[in-house]
Amino acid sequence: MIQLINFDMIDVLKIVFVIGLLFSCSSKMEVSTSDELLLELEIYDSIQVDIAERINTFDFLGGRGLMYGFQTRELVLFDTTGKTLTRRSFPEEGPGSLGYTIDVRLMENGDCFVYSFGNQLTLLSEELDIKKKYEMDFPAELRGSKYYQHVMDINKGKGYLFFPGRDGGNPYLKDFYKKYSLLEKLDLESGNSVPFLKLPKVSKYHDELTYEYPNLAVSIHGSILYLALDKESYVHSYDLEKEGELKASIDFHPEKFLQKEGSKEESVSSYGAFKAGGINSLFGITNGVAVHYHEGIEQDVFQQEKLLKKENWIKIPDYNKQKMIVYTNDKGWSNEIDVPEKILAISGMTDLNKPFWGLRYDDYVNLEEDFKTIYKMRLVKKQVAITETD
Repeated sequence: MIQLINFDMIDVLKIVFVIGLLFSCSSKMEVSTSDELLLELEIYDSIQVDIAERINTFDFLGGRGLMYGFQTRELVLFDTTGKTLTRRSFPEEGPGSLGYTIDVRLMENGDCFVYSFGNQLTLLSEELDIKKKYEMDFPAELRGSKYYQHVMDINKGKGYLFFPGRDGGNPYLKDFYKKYSLLEKLDLESGNSVPFLKLPKVSKYHDELTYEYPNLAVSIHGSILYLALDKESYVHSYDLEKEGELKASIDFHPEKFLQKEGSKEESVSSYGAFKAGGINSLFGITNGVAVHYHEGIEQDVFQQEKLLKKENWIKIPDYNKQKMIVYTNDKGWSNEIDVPEKILAISGMTDLNKPFWGLRYDDYVNLEEDFKTIYKMRLVKKQVAITETD
């Protein structure tokens, strides 16, 4: 015979409390088994590349890397051990000049594509010989670019470039992103180009207010082109097999991403007041996209630490924290991943399960050497500490 036992509410609460204590008497470290993307960045190796001067752009693809030193106008092609494969310096002016280079891309067939200010676009062979030069049939309007940020990518014989100027489009004017196409689609065989892609309406740059001028980042993986304006947290994806049809606009919702508010004035700038947050790089990866960004620095800290003065610039990474965040089509966004201050730029990420590269910030670590150190990095499952007290 089963005997029923009656408890009043106080007895039940006492039992629950005791059971809670019993389960809280241990402390351990375990790896999350959640389906969520809980990741952290691991630096596990490094290489040294024989280039002493400052660089402003680099790229990795497969087993090769490419760096451009803007002081001597030298390109260095190297392998994943740091061994130099080819190097070449280019004249400042004349037929063999590349101009002031702002972006380089390695191509799957071994060639390299070089984007320079003005109307100078160059295709190089694997030996870094000039194969072909391209010239748009309208003036270039791009006057500045963020170091290490890719404003172009290559896919199946086509270059997709942020090359404003067609029909007089000026990216420094308020309505540029409302009225004009974002990219030029350049046929590398014929040299012909056509305007390509519009900015989705979800962007704040469709508002009536004026916002701080953005830089643009581009990355292609497979048939999907990813694009972002660095002053907002949306990543837009387009299907190249469907003439650039918009697939999605996804917001990575950063916890901190300082921005200048919109204004009715003709121009808006945070310069000198605070450090705005921004996207540094985009990486199209298998089944998704990764974003490398910085959070920005609040006005009171920026002013107190006198970060506008050149002698204090080296302190900026201590306050302007870097993060990565990854999106996959099946799991959505990952956690925000800390990026060490000693990383200046990231390149070569193509898959969540493959290594990629980080350029060491020599000024920050206070090292001047006659080579560049590049860290080999990967994303690993984040270890979650479950700490419980008595």
